[in-house]
Amino acid sequence: MLHSIKSIVPFFLISLLIFSCKKETDFGSKLLYPSDTANIKTIDTLSIKSFTYNTGTYWIYNPTKLLVGSYSDPLFGQTSASFALQFTPASVSVFETTDIADSMVLYLPIDSISPSYGNADAIQNISVYRLNERIYYNARYNSDKNPDLMFDSETILGTASYIPNAIELRTIIYKTDTSEFKGIAINLPLSLAQNIIYLDDSVYLSNQYFIDYFKGIYVKSTNEQADESILRFFINADTKIALYYHTATDTSVFNFTALSNYTAKLNFYKHTYSTTSFIATIDNDSLEQDTVTYIQSGGVKTKILLPTINQFATGQTIAVLRAQLIIKTANISNTDLYPVNTQLYLAAINEDGSTSLLPDYLATYDAVRKEYRFDIAHYISQIFKGDIKHYGFYLMAYNEKSIYARTLITTSSNAKPIKLELTYNTLY
Repeated sequence: MLHSIKSIVPFFLISLLIFSCKKETDFGSKLLYPSDTANIKTIDTLSIKSFTYNTGTYWIYNPTKLLVGSYSDPLFGQTSASFALQFTPASVSVFETTDIADSMVLYLPIDSISPSYGNADAIQNISVYRLNERIYYNARYNSDKNPDLMFDSETILGTASYIPNAIELRTIIYKTDTSEFKGIAINLPLSLAQNIIYLDDSVYLSNQYFIDYFKGIYVKSTNEQADESILRFFINADTKIALYYHTATDTSVFNFTALSNYTAKLNFYKHTYSTTSFIATIDNDSLEQDTVTYIQSGGVKTKILLPTINQFATGQTIAVLRAQLIIKTANISNTDLYPVNTQLYLAAINEDGSTSLLPDYLATYDAVRKEYRFDIAHYISQIFKGDIKHYGFYLMAYNEKSIYARTLITTSSNAKPIKLELTYNTLY
């Protein structure tokens, strides 16, 4: 159907505004012809339903941070985190068969920006094990992988006890070298160090040869039911195993690094929801919705449904000027101890149950308004044009394999409800 220039110009301007403006006013209305602004409306009363769902499987390989610890959450139950990590020689072998190991130390630098989650004043206990399963840097591992099958629980390489808030920057002096380190250092068995010295030089010719011998470490909370905290570690030049040894004439150190392109890194979560209030309704959107839903890294997500949106534009031609999904966080205590997710992401559910990211899929928490806002104007426009159908959204923790946090989201049954704020123009 052909349209007059008068009709085409508003459409062009509207299209530009959809992608370029996110202000909370009736933007663009002054650019339209007077006859085109008469039908502009803003509503925020569309029906919205939301429910708590299990996150399901997700990628756990190559996280940017390492997580370990456990804590008991009054709203989310018991959570523990652990990790597997590989190391490769920092250089070719320099050992002689006459060299004697003095000590071997695992260094784990803590994240200086957001080091812990939970009670950081509680004593935390972790254990280090030797991996007996080969993992690969270029393989994709899912969260359904069972870490308990990757190591021998009877053979502990080392342990550490610490209070996260008491970890301080310290100076490490070795011979003439001085460096600063903030994290935890764990002594590993002297027998392992000596065996590494005795390795044939051919093992050092390839990173893969060395990993075949020493497959890596698995680090977990000594008691995964403890109420402590989850600590977050950097993966950088300070993440290493240092083997201190002496020769017939001198002392030296040989490093094994986690920064190699050939080292695999995996983070794992374990969640126990048996004591939570949502356990009876999880994964069921046929029940009456609660006043809140739950989001947790590697644990639970929120399913959001817009029951009437597919029929909203029936028999009309509607131009979407703005569509913002406004996600409010629930008023809860202990937000200092349990901060909300700094970012959430929104994915559209497809007809076959798979998901697709939206153009504006990521939202950062607004601590003043206590909310997240997603611009879904393009998505709503596609629905109104009949290009797609709405089957729901999943609202999830962002970068959950590297960052642990949890958030309570209000539903439409809450006094501060979730809303879709929609500004649109009915053209004809």
